[in-house]
Amino acid sequence: MSLPVWGNLAKSQTDAEKIEEAIVRLITEHNEDETAHLGAGQSLQSHKAAEIIDHLAESIVEDKIGDGEISSRCITSNQIIGKDFRTSQDVGEDVDGIKFNGSGIEMWQSGEKKVDIPVSGKPTFKGNLSVDSISFLRDTLMGWFGATSNWSYSGTRGFLSTGIYLRTASSLNAVADIYCLDDFDALPAKNPFFDIKFSMSTSSLSNVLAFLLIGTPMIHGTGSGTGRLGFKIVDGVLYTLFENESTDYSEAVPGFTLVGGSDHRLSMDVKEDEYVRWYVDGILIREEPYTNVYELPQSSGVDFYIKTTDTSYKQINLRNCNVTADYEL
Repeated sequence: MSLPVWGNLAKSQTDAEKIEEAIVRLITEHNEDETAHLGAGQSLQSHKAAEIIDHLAESIVEDKIGDGEISSRCITSNQIIGKDFRTSQDVGEDVDGIKFNGSGIEMWQSGEKKVDIPVSGKPTFKGNLSVDSISFLRDTLMGWFGATSNWSYSGTRGFLSTGIYLRTASSLNAVADIYCLDDFDALPAKNPFFDIKFSMSTSSLSNVLAFLLIGTPMIHGTGSGTGRLGFKIVDGVLYTLFENESTDYSEAVPGFTLVGGSDHRLSMDVKEDEYVRWYVDGILIREEPYTNVYELPQSSGVDFYIKTTDTSYKQINLRNCNVTADYEL
C-alpha cells in the first residue's frame, strides 16, 4: 500500500484545497500585500525607519532620481572638489557655454574664449565689459627707463634692451647716476614695491660705491629731511640699506657674493605700519618692522648711482626697472 504525499492531502474533509496549494496561495497573497512587514518592529518598517538605509554600492542610478529632487539641503557642507560643471557637453571652440572644472572657469562664445580664469592666476577677459566701478589695487609708477621722460642723469648713459647702463669717467670720485622724482609724492604711504635687475663686470665691482634705491637721490646728500631705502654696493659687497637722515643702517647680505657679468635681481617690498622686506634673487634677506624704518620724505624718487674710488671707470647695467604702489585717483 502506497502512502499519500503530505502536500497532496486535502486541508480537511470540507475543503478540497490541497495543503501545497494552500501554501502557494498564502505566499502569493503575502507577496502581493503592500502592507506586509510594515507593522511595528517588522522588517520593512525597521528598514524604513533606520538612520542609514543600506543598498548595494552604485545601485541607485541616474534615471531613478527625478529632476530637481536633490536640493542644497541634501548636499554635504564639505567641498565638491575636482568635478566638471558645464552648460553643454562639449563647451569650447565649437560649442558656446560655460565650464567650470579643476583647471578653472571658461566662457566660450562664437568660437572664442571670452573669459578665462585659470587656477594658476592671470585671468583674461575679451569683449565689452560692463562694470559699476573699478578699483586699481596697484599703480605701475615705472615700467622701465623709457616709461618716463623726466629722468635726470650725469655721467655716460646708454640704452640696453629693456634698460640702460651708467658709466663713470676714468677719474677718482667720478659719478654717474640717473634719478626721477616724478609721480612719487607720498610714496611711503602707498606701500611701494621696487624691483630691478643689474649686472656689473668684475673690474667694476672693485673700488666702487653704488646705490639702487627709493628715497632722496644721492646727489641731494644727507641730513635733515632725507631718507633712503634700497641697496648699496661697496667694493663688490652687497648691502641692504635704510638711511634715516644722517644715520646709515646698512647690513651686508650674508653668504652672498656678487658675480661679475651675471644678472642679479634686487627687490624691496614696503607695507605701511607692518614691514619692509629686502629680497636678493627672489630670496628674502632682511625684514624690519615698518616703525623701525624712517618714513621717506614726500619728495621721494628712484635713484641709481655709481661712483669710483680709484681712477678706473665703472659701469652698471640696469634692466627691467619696476616700481608699483597702491593706486590713487
